[in-house]
Amino acid sequence: MVSVSMLAAHARETGRATGEHATKSGFRHLPGPVFRLAREILTNWSNRCILSAACQCAELPSVKSRWMGAFQVGVFRICRFDNREDDGVADDVLESGSVGQSTAPAEVKPIKLAHVVLRSSQFEKLVSWYKFVLNCRAVFENELLCFLTYDEEHHRVAILNVPDLGEQPESAAGVHHVAFTFASMGDLMAQYVRLRDEGIKPVFVINHGPTTSMYYCDPDGNQLEFQIENYDSVEESTEFFYSEEFAENPIGVEFDPEDMLAKIAAGVPEAELKRRPRAGSKGLDDIKLR
Repeated sequence: MVSVSMLAAHARETGRATGEHATKSGFRHLPGPVFRLAREILTNWSNRCILSAACQCAELPSVKSRWMGAFQVGVFRICRFDNREDDGVADDVLESGSVGQSTAPAEVKPIKLAHVVLRSSQFEKLVSWYKFVLNCRAVFENELLCFLTYDEEHHRVAILNVPDLGEQPESAAGVHHVAFTFASMGDLMAQYVRLRDEGIKPVFVINHGPTTSMYYCDPDGNQLEFQIENYDSVEESTEFFYSEEFAENPIGVEFDPEDMLAKIAAGVPEAELKRRPRAGSKGLDDIKLR
C-alpha cells in the first residue's frame, strides 16, 4: 500500500511541489493510477491541500500490461490544513474500498458540467447545425451517434440517431435551455453576425442583468442561450439578484442586436453596452420562449 505520508515526506525533502517535478522524480516507475495520485499530491502541496488515499494492488488476469496487474484508487477525500506547518500533516492512510467510494459523501460534488446529450430523428441535419453554430468539431461520428466539442473536452454535445421521434410538446416539463458563454461582447456579436448571414436568427435577445443573452432554437426545437457575463465577478452577479432592480424585473430588458452592432461601431464602451436599463416590472409572461 502506498502511504500518503510517504509521498508527503518526499515533497518535503525535495522542496519542489510541482507536477513537473513529480514527472522527473522517482515516482516515474509507478503504474499509472499510483503515479497520477503521487503527482496530484505533489502538485497541490503548495496549496496546503492533501489528497488522502489508499492504493491497493488487485490482480486482474484480463489486464494485459507491462506490469501485469491493476491498481485500484480507492477511497479518497480532500483535507485542508489551515495555518499548519509540515508537521501538521496527518498520516492518513485509508482502507481501500471499491473504486469511487467516498468516506465523506456529504462533501462530494461534481467538478464540472461535462456535456449535453440530444436525441433526434433528423440526425444529419442536427449534427450539421451544431457543427456550424458552435463552431465545433466531431471527435467521433458514425451513423448512430456523434460526439462534438469546441474545447479540450472529449465531447460537449452528443447527438443520438433515434428514428420516429415525435415533436416536443409545448407543455411538457423538462430542460428549458442550455447556455454557452462567450468571452466578450465583440465575440457574442460576431457570433450573431455569422449566424445571421446564414439565416439563423435569435428568437429572444435580452439583457438579463448578470448576462447579455441571445436565444436560438435548433432544428428540433431545443433552446440554446449564447451569453456573456456583464459583471467582472460571480460576487457582483450574485449581488444583483438581491437588488431592488432584480426584484422589480427578474427577467431582463430586450434589445435589438442590430442597434447593438451600431453602438459597437460607434465606439460605445463595452461596460456601457452591458449595463441593463430600467424597464419597469417584468414577469414570466415576458419570456418569449417555450
